Amino acid sequence: MRRAKYRELALLAVIAVTVLALGRIVARDVGQSASDAKQLYERLAQGLELIDELQFDMQEVRRIVLYALHTSDANRQLQYAEQSRSIDAGVERLLETQATIFTGAPTKEHLDAVAAAWHHFLRVRDDVIGLILEGSLPEGVALDEHEGAARYSDVRQALANLKMSFESDAQRQVAQARARADRATVRLMLLVSSALIAAAVGIYLVNRRKHAEQALRLSEIRHRAIFDHAGVGIAEVDDNIRFVAANDRICHILGYSRDELLRMTPSDLTVPEDRPRMDEVNEQLTDGRVDRFENEKRYLRRDGSRVWVHETVSAIRDANGRFLRAIATVHDITARKAAEDKIHASLDEKEVLLREVHHRVKNNLAVISSLFYLQSNYSSDAQVVGILHESQDRVQSMAMVHDSLYRSTNLSAVEFGGYVRRLAEHLLTTYAPITGSVRLNVEMEPIELTIEQAIPCGLIMNELITNALKHAFHTERAPELTIWGLCNPDRHCEFSVHDNGVGLPDDVADGRTLGLRLIRLLGTQLGADLSLRRVEPGTHAHLSFVAAPRPTAVGL
Repeated sequence: MRRAKYRELALLAVIAVTVLALGRIVARDVGQSASDAKQLYERLAQGLELIDELQFDMQEVRRIVLYALHTSDANRQLQYAEQSRSIDAGVERLLETQATIFTGAPTKEHLDAVAAAWHHFLRVRDDVIGLILEGSLPEGVALDEHEGAARYSDVRQALANLKMSFESDAQRQVAQARARADRATVRLMLLVSSALIAAAVGIYLVNRRKHAEQALRLSEIRHRAIFDHAGVGIAEVDDNIRFVAANDRICHILGYSRDELLRMTPSDLTVPEDRPRMDEVNEQLTDGRVDRFENEKRYLRRDGSRVWVHETVSAIRDANGRFLRAIATVHDITARKAAEDKIHASLDEKEVLLREVHHRVKNNLAVISSLFYLQSNYSSDAQVVGILHESQDRVQSMAMVHDSLYRSTNLSAVEFGGYVRRLAEHLLTTYAPITGSVRLNVEMEPIELTIEQAIPCGLIMNELITNALKHAFHTERAPELTIWGLCNPDRHCEFSVHDNGVGLPDDVADGRTLGLRLIRLLGTQLGADLSLRRVEPGTHAHLSFVAAPRPTAVGL
């Protein structure tokens, strides 16, 4: 007996030494594979990040050039030129950095192609900027349309080719790294399996029954304690979806004793409205379409009240996949649901109130506008009638802001592009007897402004459009009014109103009119830069300011 014991111990010692030696070798391989994989992923992430940065900076240079082409302000043109050139140095640094990362032959060739296309674009860009700064804006626009756009298209295509080549090379390297890691992992798993088998054999030889029985008893005690005293409800159902076990917590949640629950099914306790959905989910669980699901539902307590619960149900299946039982954990969320309902009710009430405020303000402004209109009908003085009509238009422009908010799903911001289009169409209809048919061109990007900025900006646009309709179109040319606006990512907004009429009257240029004084006062309120100048033909008005940060949506 003693001799057999020594043989068993010797065998275990040999196995242990062998496993330890092999373990060191395999652990070294696994560690090396992990290190190689980490370095590869870091390199891939760095490469993709650099490509994205390069693409962003190149797009920024192109965008700034377009801004310079769309403004006649010399100071802003110079500022755009300096911004464009300052980004060039960053692009060159990125190209140099990428040259140290993209070492593969195909990717390196694509990087060189990007650099070449970029330098071709820069030469055209410099010519365009030069023309702009010399005051030759039309020539700069023409050069950009004929060459600048094409050169930038070459840059974008070269960037796309670079990214595609880099990703292809990256996929190949990742596949190789995974293969190496998989081989090391397989060796490690084989080694671990061998060690576990050796340990199991040793335990079996030393004491094959005693420890197993003790472990089984301890496991049963532990799981029973967890089941009975868990802070959440736990229940077990059989293949007929009937309760076969329930802990104290779920009995407390449902108000039934354990014996009562074991004579029932979950469907017996589910409120009628939720039963069809739960029957469908239970069918999917038993036939193998799902192995686990989470759900919020309502149960009927013993006293007839309803309780909201969040339950997680997991299936237990045999080796052939046949459904045996299911374990459900149940949390009482009645208090949370009540709080959510209260919050939703409060939000709905506040939204209705806010919409009512905008609606009433709009209606009150409409009443004021109507009073101006009625008063104008009782006056024979043409100057007084004109003043009343202008005041009516100003009030109407403010009413349209509140009407836009009342009809919008976002109660905290006005979509200013659509607002300007509606305002312009309204004013064209109002002044049609004076101007006749005016061709209206509105080019407005979607721009969101807070009500604090939308009202003064709307009044300014009202004055500019009204002045154009009143004073501009007294020539034989076909009248045309162009309005455009944009807002770049840093919330710098620009608007312009241009007509092809006779140009500015002297009193407008000298600033003696009420409308121009109002424009300047509102521009100061916005912190805006405003310019009015004669062009050939007509008048060009330009307004720019920094919009408030985009507001968080309030509403539906």
